Amino acid sequence: MNWLFSICSKLKTIPNIGKWSTENVTEMVGMFNNCISLETIPDLKWNETNVNNGSALFYKCEKLKMKLMD
Repeated sequence: MNWLFSICSKLKTIPNIGKWSTENVTEMVGMFNNCISLETIPDLKWNETNVNNGSALFYKCEKLKMKLMD
């Protein structure tokens, strides 16, 4: 999933992304890198157990507001 939405500068939200099956994902490098308009990622409940590298995942996503899971 590396660089999947990288530099999508007009992207504001991604509906239903929280429901994606991610249990086999090992890399999420820069997935939302430079998504400068991204504001929300609703219901993000991914299984990130196997992710080894998520560097720069939300780099420059300065408008993003997320509630971290308890």
